[in-house]
Amino acid sequence: MTRVWTPAALAALTVDRGFRLRGGELTRLESLTDGAFALALTFLVIASNEVPNSFDALLAAFKQVPAFAASFGILLLFWVPHVRWSRRYGMDDGPAIALTALTIFVVLVFVFPLKVVLSAFLSQISSGALPSLARLQSMDQLSAIFIAYGCGFTSLSFSLFGLYRLALRRADALGLNALERFDTQADAGSHFISVLIGLFATGIAVVLPPQLSPLAGYSYFAIAIERPLYWRRMRRRRAALVESLETAAS
Repeated sequence: MTRVWTPAALAALTVDRGFRLRGGELTRLESLTDGAFALALTFLVIASNEVPNSFDALLAAFKQVPAFAASFGILLLFWVPHVRWSRRYGMDDGPAIALTALTIFVVLVFVFPLKVVLSAFLSQISSGALPSLARLQSMDQLSAIFIAYGCGFTSLSFSLFGLYRLALRRADALGLNALERFDTQADAGSHFISVLIGLFATGIAVVLPPQLSPLAGYSYFAIAIERPLYWRRMRRRRAALVESLETAAS
């Protein structure tokens, strides 16, 4: 069951950027999630080659660093929001555990198509200077990799969307004030847009001919456009909300 927060308990909480942090000590659920992401990063490393034993092998290993860095950055896009959710709401009821379990399961599977897709992309834009992790034999195989990647990306985005929507549904029990409700809704909205982008990209890989499957990969660049625009709009709305709350309180 979600803990029901009293005004006195809420008043004693640490505040970070206007949000009262209900998640105190590190829970076993958070530890398991952190461990899963750490294991996924380990998979990224061992999916490369063995320990270099010559200069050429060392140079080849360094050429895989960009793919590792890009994969690391993508994983952070999912890990950081989950950490923020854990700290802000401190929820450990059944639905929260189920959605977190989905996150853990998917991230451990998602890591494999993740590095394949990113290494293939970096190899393409570098004209082969950077190696591709997998040697794909046909466009059908590339299309299948994009489908696997899309399913993982969409599932992770959906699990985060579900966690923030769950917090919003538990707003009264959590004692969320107007500003905290707005921040929760804004985070949920951002992850929902990522779900839509993932579904769109996966749909391209499924529906279009394999020769057009690279379009699925390029579809994810919409996130680089969506995120800044979305959060700029949310910051303006948040500032207006803060101003109205301060006016009402004066």
